[in-house]
Amino acid sequence: MKYIFLLLPILLLSCKFYTASNDENSFTVNSNSLLVQDSLFFKQSENNEYTFALNDPQYSSSKGYTFLNILESSTVLDEIECSAVKESGSLSCGYGIAFDFNSDVDSTAISNTTFLCVLIRISGEYAIGKVTNGQYNPIYEWTKCSALKTGVGIDNIMKVSKQEGQWKITFNDNSDLSILLSSKSNNSELLKHGFIVVVSPNENFPITSVKVRFRV
Repeated sequence: MKYIFLLLPILLLSCKFYTASNDENSFTVNSNSLLVQDSLFFKQSENNEYTFALNDPQYSSSKGYTFLNILESSTVLDEIECSAVKESGSLSCGYGIAFDFNSDVDSTAISNTTFLCVLIRISGEYAIGKVTNGQYNPIYEWTKCSALKTGVGIDNIMKVSKQEGQWKITFNDNSDLSILLSSKSNNSELLKHGFIVVVSPNENFPITSVKVRFRV
């Protein structure tokens, strides 16, 4: 089944380079960051593939950056499944999917954005956290998982579904190693989800790009 997606990208970045035009379009993320809407970094192809690519030295900062891209489905989804491949960039930084967005998040007033995210990295580890008003709070710290494949350019599949009030997270269809999260929200419909990419403060810009491909 094919889905139509509305692209609503958001950028979590240091206020050294961006400032907010008003309080509704940005808010403090920790003490040195702002969440700002932007549409430059995730490129969509015809086969529902999204490519994040960045090598601009402007984004070299001691704090690093996190980029978030929100998709909205035109139909109700029982689950979301996404393949993700990191092709270049820092080996230690995570990338993954975001979900369980508060129902009123939109492209013009993002100051109250709340969501969950699952990050993986090429060493075969995952981390799970909740973002509330731009503040990341870990649920699971980086944890080794044998269901994840390792290496640069290696595809991993992440799947999220909601079952009996819990979020079920599975990697590469290995249900024996599924992760269950209790859900306190009423968001049983996965209408909004997205991609997330962390950019290290130690990236070798402009020589080496951070490049991650997602497919839904």
